[in-house]
Amino acid sequence: MIVWLPLIRAWRRLKGYSLVWIALLSVSLILVGGLLFSIVEEGRSVGDGLWWAVVTTTTVGYGDMYPETEFGRAVGVVLMVLGVGVLGGFTAELATFIIERRSRRDRGLKAVKASEHILVCGWNDTGEDLVRNLLADRREPSIVLLANMDHTPLEDGNVMFVQGAVTTQTLTKAGADRAKSAIVLGSQQIEDLQGRDAKSLMNSLTIKQHNPDIYVCTQLFDSSSLTNAELSRADEIVVVGALAGGLLSRAALDHGSSRAISSLVRAEEQCEKYRVSVPTSWVGRSFGALLEEAKTQANILLVGIESSSGKLVLNPPGDSVLGARDMVAVIANQPPRL
Repeated sequence: MIVWLPLIRAWRRLKGYSLVWIALLSVSLILVGGLLFSIVEEGRSVGDGLWWAVVTTTTVGYGDMYPETEFGRAVGVVLMVLGVGVLGGFTAELATFIIERRSRRDRGLKAVKASEHILVCGWNDTGEDLVRNLLADRREPSIVLLANMDHTPLEDGNVMFVQGAVTTQTLTKAGADRAKSAIVLGSQQIEDLQGRDAKSLMNSLTIKQHNPDIYVCTQLFDSSSLTNAELSRADEIVVVGALAGGLLSRAALDHGSSRAISSLVRAEEQCEKYRVSVPTSWVGRSFGALLEEAKTQANILLVGIESSSGKLVLNPPGDSVLGARDMVAVIANQPPRL
């Protein structure tokens, strides 16, 4: 009985795969027909028999080889009759298999194999513009979308989709343990802004518990929710209303300035913003002295210094000295290599 257990398990695994069985039937039909042809037809090798069986089963009929005996013709009739049905069934099963796999992928039912990707959790009116900006980045990041929707909201071959809410199971399926960053979008199905933000902060915490090393950026709609943001362990918080209010105020006070500010956060612009570590050769030197050198030698524009404590100062005084653990904010055409 123990000897048969592996065979029984194999049978249970394969009995539901009609494509496998019909493929085995097709191969068996060709092998048996080819062997019989080589046996009953004098002077024909096994290779000749298999070639004739394939040509006959597929009804191609080159005519370069044909049976001369009665038994050989009978084998040919059987191959022609069964070949149409078997190969037709195999083609239909193969097409069904491919369509089903595509459907499962579009419905987000398959686990993704991406790594070092950006995980976008949730979907709202910001989602499409966000993904387009990510795809426009020169670093060409891989993107996985995790959303509680029946079908992918964005038909793009560069975006993988996983269906479901933010849970341990769906995060595993979306490869969150291998992701580089995660973006949490607020659910507009929740009308109350504080309730929407509370859900986003809870999703952020779930992601951080699943992978403490992932960098989480969370979208909030109500600035009062910032009081609870620390509990979510999110690395960065973006308040939608605050950004819009800031742009509108600058547009009213300094006409046209909103266009310049908006261009700084859009990936399709010629230049992009980067945050890079201070190179060893810059340590101990002043910000002002490095401005011209960075522009002439690396074609980058220094715009700010982020200290080791995390405080960012834009347009710092020229005599500000860079430390070994500081970061610099720059504008460049491509990721700078300092």
